[in-house]
Amino acid sequence: MTTTLEALQYRLVELRAFGQRLSEAMTQAAVELRDHGLEVAPGLLADMERFRTDFRALRDRISVCRKSLSRASSLDELERELSQQAAASVALHVIDRAAALRHRDPDSFAPLERVAEECDRLRDAVAAGPSDVVEALARGEHPLAMLVSLVTEGDRLSDDRWEQLHDAVTTRYGRELATAVARGRVMLAGSTSAA
Repeated sequence: MTTTLEALQYRLVELRAFGQRLSEAMTQAAVELRDHGLEVAPGLLADMERFRTDFRALRDRISVCRKSLSRASSLDELERELSQQAAASVALHVIDRAAALRHRDPDSFAPLERVAEECDRLRDAVAAGPSDVVEALARGEHPLAMLVSLVTEGDRLSDDRWEQLHDAVTTRYGRELATAVARGRVMLAGSTSAA
């Protein structure tokens, strides 16, 4: 998905540059028409049609990626949709990683069961569309993202950042989970260490 989003973002940049060049050419053609009565060059008309076709093709590709119809009518709207899709993709990655957290002891660990329940609710929030929650997950500012960072990067974090994340995890998920994470008893499924 990331590669597809990157390709779409790259194509948007290309289309924006083409649109800028086309706009300048159209402005020049309008001046020449007004001042000298010159006919608009057929190449310019073909470029206008190509821009229209390329815009629609990009909008259709974004619709496929989003799995919903894009109603964008400008490059800015397409850019916003791509940004929202990228945030949703990152948010889902964070949720998947949080859902993969396990306690070292094979017995169930109630705080992680609550995290799993929250993961289900957050998946629904992402599916519902853009929101502050999705953006916070994507930026790493949601407590769930902080939990994942604390588990996966704990020993590489600065003391201040570790304390900030630990406090956020304690506040949101309770002391029992925060202590288990601090003691290295919580890890991603399939890993042999907490980091």
